Amino acid sequence: MLIINDMKKFEFNYEPELTGYLDNIGTKDISDVDILKITLWKVARYPHVPLETLSLFNELRGIKDINRTNDRKKAEEVLKLLLQCKGVRLPMASTYLRFRNPNVFQIIDRHVWYQVYGDEYVESNKVDEQITKYFKYLEDLRIRCDKDGIKFFDADRYYYLKDKEEGHKIGK
Repeated sequence: MLIINDMKKFEFNYEPELTGYLDNIGTKDISDVDILKITLWKVARYPHVPLETLSLFNELRGIKDINRTNDRKKAEEVLKLLLQCKGVRLPMASTYLRFRNPNVFQIIDRHVWYQVYGDEYVESNKVDEQITKYFKYLEDLRIRCDKDGIKFFDADRYYYLKDKEEGHKIGK
């Protein structure tokens, strides 16, 4: 059992910004957003996305086609910035992108990956490799959607459910 005899030596330094915010919500009504922040604090998955990155991220709303050079460069830049944020890996970054612009971006998910490639998704720790992998995945997913007559907007959900229905067990 841990006994702390000298409180001056005790320093709790876990997610200091978020912990400070949560420590000060006791005097106000807690919102659904606060509940989510508490949950994210507890499961150690609170992402830190700088305001500058969020500003660029929001510009992706207007992208129509990532095959256009300027749009692709902007999307790659935002994805790189997201992947450099603490608590954000490719599946989470792709989820942000999908909800920002689902006609262009989709979630990279183990189930969908299996439906597109027929093998297990393996994540790289190298940001440049993740970016290359994601944009190749989007191209291949679009081809698969065209082949199957699925709207790209619905791709991640459709193939996720299809894989679950087929009983594919992740990590067998």
